[in-house]
Amino acid sequence: MNLISFEKLLFLISLMAFGHSMCVPVPPSVSIGNLYPWWAKTYQLYSVQTHEFIFLIYFLIYSKDKIIKLWFRNSEYGRNSILALVYLSLWCTIPSLFGEQPVKDIFRGGRLFLNGLIYLAIFDFTSNGSNLAITSTIAGMVIGTIANLKMSQLYSDTNELMSLSGQNTPGVAMGIGIHLCAWCYYSEKRILNKLIVLGFAGILIEGCSLSYSRVGWISGFMGLIALGVTMLKSRRFMTLNIIIFLGWMAYSTMYGDLSDKIARVESLLVKKRSQFGDGDNIRLAYFKISAEIAALYPLGVGYSGYYYAQLDIAPNVEGANREDDPTEANPHSSFLWYLVSGGVIGGVLSVYLFVNLLLIIYSSWIRIAGDVGVILTILAIISYTTIALTVPYIFNSMILLLPTAYIRGLVCKKDINGSLVV
Repeated sequence: MNLISFEKLLFLISLMAFGHSMCVPVPPSVSIGNLYPWWAKTYQLYSVQTHEFIFLIYFLIYSKDKIIKLWFRNSEYGRNSILALVYLSLWCTIPSLFGEQPVKDIFRGGRLFLNGLIYLAIFDFTSNGSNLAITSTIAGMVIGTIANLKMSQLYSDTNELMSLSGQNTPGVAMGIGIHLCAWCYYSEKRILNKLIVLGFAGILIEGCSLSYSRVGWISGFMGLIALGVTMLKSRRFMTLNIIIFLGWMAYSTMYGDLSDKIARVESLLVKKRSQFGDGDNIRLAYFKISAEIAALYPLGVGYSGYYYAQLDIAPNVEGANREDDPTEANPHSSFLWYLVSGGVIGGVLSVYLFVNLLLIIYSSWIRIAGDVGVILTILAIISYTTIALTVPYIFNSMILLLPTAYIRGLVCKKDINGSLVV
C-alpha cells in the first residue's frame, strides 16, 4: 500500500477544506451560528480562509520552486488564463488602493493571484496521474453538505421553508460538486472508487435539491444529466450501474424517504416560482446600476467602491435594492463585479478569462472523451454561465478554476523524465 507523503496530504487537506467551506451552512444569525459545532463552521484569519492558509504553508515550505518553474517554463496548463487572472487581480486592486477599504481590497485582489497558484498545483498534481485532488475536493463538499443538512434540520424552527442554510453559495457548490462526481466517475477505473463517487453524488444531489437556489438547481440538474451520461457511456460497468440505481430506488421506497424528500422539493419549487418576478427585477436592476457606475467611472471604483457608488444611483433605479453593508456589497454577478471594480478593462478581462477557461475545458474533454466530452462541456458551460451571471465569486473562489485545472491535468500526463506529454 502506497502511503501519501505529508507534503501531498497537506495539499489535499487544503482542497478538502475549500470544498467544505463552500457547502457548510450560512447561519441565519450570529447567535444561531455560535451553536454550530466546529465541523459545521468556516474559519478565517485576517480575511485568509482556512484552505488558503493551509495551501500557503504547503506552497512556501514544499512547492514554491516547482510551481514557479511550471508557471514560467510550461504553457500546457493554460498560461493565457493564468496571466489574465493576474492582470485582473492587479487592475482591479489599483483603484481599490484609493477607496474606503484598501486593506480588505488588497486581500481580495491577492486572492485571485493565490487562486492562480492553487490552479497550477492542482494541474501539477493531476498531471502526475492522481485523481486525489478532485476526490479530496468532492469529499470536502460532502462533509460540508452533511453539516448543512444536519444543522438545517436541528434549527428548522428558524427556517420555515426547511431548505438548506445559505441558499446560493452552498447550492451552487453542491451543483458543481455533482458535475465533478460525473467527471471523476468517468476517469476512475476501479469499481470501488466509482461506487464511492456515486455515494458522494447522492449526498450532493440531496443537498442541492433542498438548497432553495435557482442557480444551484440549474447547475445541479446539469450535473445530474452529466452523471447519467457518464454512467450510460460506461458500458463495462452498465450492469453495476443498473443494480445501483434499482437498489437506491428500492431502499428509498421501502423506507418512505423518497416521497418525503420529493414533497419538500416540490414545496420549495412552488415557493420559488411565486418569487420569480421579484428576483428577476432585482437582478435586472443590478445590471442597470452597474452600467451607470461603469459610465461614470470607466476606470473602475475598486472592490469596495460598489457600495459607495450605488448609494446615489440605486434609489433612482426601479426594483433596485440599495446595499446596506459596505464590506459585503456587490452587484451579484461576477462580470458586473469586475466591470464595476476595474472599469471597462476589468469587465473585458473577466469575460476573456471566463471564455478561456471554458475553452480549456472544451478542448481537454474533446481529447479525453470525444462526443461524450462535448456533452459534458455543454452542460458545464450552461452551469457556469448561469453562475457567473448571478454570483460574484466565479474567480475569487476555485469553483471554476479547480475543475479546469483538473481536466487539463488529465490531458497532460508526465513521462518518465518528468516532461509533460500532451
